[in-house]
Amino acid sequence: SALARARAIMRDLADWSTVPWPQLEPISTAEQYAYALRSFVTARMVADRDPVVVFPFLDELVRRDAIAFDTKQPKSCLTANLHLSPGLADLWPLPEGVMLSLDTTLPFGTPESEAEDDATEEELDQMVSVLGPLSLDVSWDCGWRGLSESKNCGMQLCLNTVWAEQTSELSLGEFGVWIRLGARVAWTPEGEAWRRDSRWAPPSRGDPDAPRPLCPGGGERCAPLARGDAVGGVEYAGEAMGVGQADPAIDSATGRSVPVSSRPALLVSSGVPAACLRRRRHQAERL
Repeated sequence: SALARARAIMRDLADWSTVPWPQLEPISTAEQYAYALRSFVTARMVADRDPVVVFPFLDELVRRDAIAFDTKQPKSCLTANLHLSPGLADLWPLPEGVMLSLDTTLPFGTPESEAEDDATEEELDQMVSVLGPLSLDVSWDCGWRGLSESKNCGMQLCLNTVWAEQTSELSLGEFGVWIRLGARVAWTPEGEAWRRDSRWAPPSRGDPDAPRPLCPGGGERCAPLARGDAVGGVEYAGEAMGVGQADPAIDSATGRSVPVSSRPALLVSSGVPAACLRRRRHQAERL
């Protein structure tokens, strides 16, 4: 429903939008690990060259015939494909210095996939259909109708994550949709008029009872903050924004009423922040 809501907002409010850019987060919980073992065939592993902690773990994977190392190895780490099976369940938690991801496993990607790769909407549908407890962030660049400047404007969808300072943060069961405004228009009269006309209005300054930004699945994590702080993980060019209580919306994709808790928070950003690991490095360049 969060994905459908994001698409409906872009249809209603944007003159144009790019194809989605999905970023699957590494496996980081026992629930995600168990789901991966029973649902997928292979995963990508990156490990530190640590002879004390990591090497014994890799030796055990070799003993179980569960790992295939790449022929060419970088100097800073070891890379391999892990053959997933329920028989590896006893190896959780993974040792520090070992990262496991499904970002090169269908439908999330292929062995040839790069962090910079976009996806089609159909491919995104396939990813979401098998997501389970895995964490996925998706961004679109948008040209919001009525704004003269589109730089750093867009839509952000977080599935099993929420925005935290500088990055997204794991939060299983939370699904957030955010509108992103660039700093060039965010606090201009034009930007304020757009927010007002679009019903996404900021909280009153210094008012603790001001409307909270609504984050589907767990809005209590998002609250009005002061200048320089962040809501949902995107740093503001100005002060924090909230979302008021609008009339029940109709999802144009399904024709059904959308609960208030499924509506997006409005974020004002000087750009999309870089996140952990390599998955986010391209976002600043593309904007």
